Amino acid sequence: MPAEERDYQVRLITKAVDLYHKDFKSILINSPTGSGKSYIGLAVAKKLQDEFNLGIAWVAMRNNLLKQIVRENAKLEVGAEIMPLSMFNHNPPTHDKQGRKIGMVVLDESQHDPAGSMSNIYNIIRPKFILGMTATPFRTDRMRLSFDKIIRDIGIHQLIQMGYLSQYHQYTIDKWDVQHVVDCYIREPERWGKSVFYWFTYEDAVECTNRLNAAGIRTELVTASTDRDAQLAQFESGEVRCLVNMQILTEGFDSPSLQTVFVRDSQRGPTIQMAGRVFRKYAGIKFKNVVQSKMTHWPIQRTAAPAHASVWMEDEKEWRSYAQSEAIETVSMKVCLALAHTKTEMPAFITKKLEKKRMRQRGRDDRPANTESGLPQRNDGDFAAPREGWVGGFGGGAIIH
Repeated sequence: MPAEERDYQVRLITKAVDLYHKDFKSILINSPTGSGKSYIGLAVAKKLQDEFNLGIAWVAMRNNLLKQIVRENAKLEVGAEIMPLSMFNHNPPTHDKQGRKIGMVVLDESQHDPAGSMSNIYNIIRPKFILGMTATPFRTDRMRLSFDKIIRDIGIHQLIQMGYLSQYHQYTIDKWDVQHVVDCYIREPERWGKSVFYWFTYEDAVECTNRLNAAGIRTELVTASTDRDAQLAQFESGEVRCLVNMQILTEGFDSPSLQTVFVRDSQRGPTIQMAGRVFRKYAGIKFKNVVQSKMTHWPIQRTAAPAHASVWMEDEKEWRSYAQSEAIETVSMKVCLALAHTKTEMPAFITKKLEKKRMRQRGRDDRPANTESGLPQRNDGDFAAPREGWVGGFGGGAIIH
């Protein structure tokens, strides 16, 4: 079924193509998870392919992302002829299957652009155009992304408000360790539903998986060596209720039926990637859930406001709401309006200084202008003849006593 273009998608596609026509070689599109980056990238690639008859290499870090873009291209009926290419291909082809020179490289999740493997691909293919796409155009190691231009249009908060992404509830627990996280899930499995857990270490991921399975909750540990396709299929069918991983499900993992993400403590970029997995809308789930600890560097509400927020009170063994009440919001708005219409007087000392400044300015403006230069003309008649006790000429001098 053809995709229905959204306004912001049209703006991003048009702007990207226009920039290429203005001799920009590499462009990065910054757009949130769930905003349709795949469609935007495919549409830009299709327009350039039709115009310049060039081959297109679609590069990604993981094979599941490459399989996904092939499915999306067929599903959305964009019609771009793309060649999926692994970022780790050390000897990439320079022509596509139709024999066309690859003139464009599209890099999915392009926060990986500084990687040495991408430099190798660029050096061998030498594309005319480079297009990057990401929801997080920054890295924790602070390495710069080498794009000529970054374009953006809309954020997660706006997409939620416009109804393109799901509203969510924010939950905060004391500490991010296996015991606190697993206890949180086991207390209320129906609240969390189908969930994904993120960990720093393999040991924590294994322990979390074992504890959830021991509690009767069917859970799979997803790593680079497991049968990921089978695991994700079981998750979609509901046979598996929870997925546990370290980082492998932070990019390109799309599951609209996912209800909750348990996001490890992290910085801005990884947090947005992990939390972003849950914002896709799904029939029957009005609010998605994001669980973080109070020690995280980037609470997701800094990026998009939740519909409701709660913190776990260990002593009372209950969730305590800390969402701003409607009454406070109403009072705050009234105060802002009142301040905007309040008349104030300038302090007297500032008024006097401004008046003196205006008087000096009027004095300068009243001077006759030099007919040649248009500048105020100084009357030097008094300096025509030497005066007693005066040394110096026009513009300076000293009184000799």
